Amino acid sequence: MHWPLTLLSRAIDYKNLTHAANNIGISQPQLSRIISKIEEEYSVVLLDRESKRKSAWTSEAQKLAQLYKGYSRNLKNSITNLLQDAFPKEITVGTLEGLIEVASSLCEVMLRETALEVINLDVYDLSELQNLFSKNELDLIFTSTLPGAKKMSRQVDLGYQTLDPVKQNKDLSVVSSYEFAMQKKKPKTTKVLVSNSLATRKHWLDDYNGSGVLPSKLIKGKADQGEPVYLLGHEQLNFKVWTYVTQHYTKHNN
Repeated sequence: MHWPLTLLSRAIDYKNLTHAANNIGISQPQLSRIISKIEEEYSVVLLDRESKRKSAWTSEAQKLAQLYKGYSRNLKNSITNLLQDAFPKEITVGTLEGLIEVASSLCEVMLRETALEVINLDVYDLSELQNLFSKNELDLIFTSTLPGAKKMSRQVDLGYQTLDPVKQNKDLSVVSSYEFAMQKKKPKTTKVLVSNSLATRKHWLDDYNGSGVLPSKLIKGKADQGEPVYLLGHEQLNFKVWTYVTQHYTKHNN
């Protein structure tokens, strides 16, 4: 009877059946059948059908509607409190390798200060990071690109990184697989080293030779130079976890 009682609790705000049907989006005959169903179920009279005011509501209808409205509010509040109070034991976090330091910092604080017992923290290239996030396989991601290039409902702007060029050998490029895919239609060097490991690319450029780019440490402020950095929370991430995350960054940015 949840749906019929929900309609009654909405219809009761209008003076009679006709006005109610015109305002809650169903036909008068349909609403009349629903009211009759409630009357039969609970052996109660909800409409004074002999009234000159076009089937006015009875006092029993008013009482039943108010009782159900109160029940619905209490149930909604109970569900909200339950979901907000239930801090999960485990979450998954994905990050670009160049953001490991900032990702690890947040994870350490959350393990120390919250009820979380397990945080799965893994490194991905940009395309895989976005793909897993879109499939809801990652709760939080540290990234340099917004999926769909639009502002997310759960988004923290962390600052920016500069991409610092290293040019030691113009004939050899040292790139990630994502960078390599982006360069396929562009002129490229004679030889290319492709690695998704930032540590590997940095080691190569430091100890051997080649040309590539390495991300700087996170820089606070607006991304007026370099690439912006974001922390994104999935829409299905536990509400309390996201609240903690936003409060953490608000506190440390003030």
